[in-house]
Amino acid sequence: IAYHLSQRGAEVTILEKRRPGSGATQNSFAWLNASIKQPRPYYELNLMGMLGWRRLCTEIGGELQIQWGGSVRWVPSGAAADALRRMVGQYQNWSYPISLVDEAKFSRLLPSIAPGSFGAAAFCSLEGTTDPMHALGMILKKAQQFGAKIEYPCEVTGLNLTGDRVSGVQTTQGPVEADVLVLASGVDTPRL
Repeated sequence: IAYHLSQRGAEVTILEKRRPGSGATQNSFAWLNASIKQPRPYYELNLMGMLGWRRLCTEIGGELQIQWGGSVRWVPSGAAADALRRMVGQYQNWSYPISLVDEAKFSRLLPSIAPGSFGAAAFCSLEGTTDPMHALGMILKKAQQFGAKIEYPCEVTGLNLTGDRVSGVQTTQGPVEADVLVLASGVDTPRL
């Protein structure tokens, strides 16, 4: 958000409670996917996020280091295999590029993996992964090149209201005025 806003000329200040990436980001597997997301609006949000990552790759280039190439999921026979087949059908109905693969194709996709009891497998060509801390660092660096500022440690402790508008925030470092406030604070969002 900060990268795109600063790229468009907005004066952006990022306030981080501890340091960039100290919450969920540093602990994320960073699997860029939408294939296991329910209900449909959540799936669509994740699909838009994946497309946003692809756009960033085009804008930023190889420095972002995203590994596209898809994902493979497999399960043993029985109820899990039946559930995976149903899930693949549902996502295909949503036009998501996912397909069932047999054991031979599985072995071509993942030649070093011994799946054990093989019941069913699915391949999604659109998905990818990244190192979340590297990606964060690269995106913040690009945002700073467009003038964004990063303040940390600087915890937001409250919102300043002028009438029915947010006019800034209270922080552990003092007040910060703002014309627009974007809450992108993960698990702290409900509190704020």
